[in-house]
Amino acid sequence: MLDMVEAESQITILTKKLDDSLTAQNIASEALEVANGENCRLTAEASARHEEVLKLKSDLEETLKDNAEIEAEKEDLAKKLQDADSNFIANFHLTEAYTNFSNYFGVGQQEGEGVSGNQTTL
Repeated sequence: MLDMVEAESQITILTKKLDDSLTAQNIASEALEVANGENCRLTAEASARHEEVLKLKSDLEETLKDNAEIEAEKEDLAKKLQDADSNFIANFHLTEAYTNFSNYFGVGQQEGEGVSGNQTTL
């Protein structure tokens, strides 16, 4: 009879351990479901952020392209400005030379006006 009591005791202990194990398995399963849901949420969030990063990258590339075009226009305008300055200076010297020539030879003066320098009729 002692063996029967001992067997029942062992069965009770094993049943308790089995119940505890099933409870732990249920808790782990619920935790896994929560973790899986959180993983899905984080994956969706990461995907959305990845799309934002791709958009920002595209915008940055467009901005860099625009900046390169602006820089090229700036260099072109700087060259044109330099050319204009050179032309202005050349025109200034030509005008000054013509004025000196006119003053010296009396070109363009009305009859009867005084002329300084040599008086030559052209």
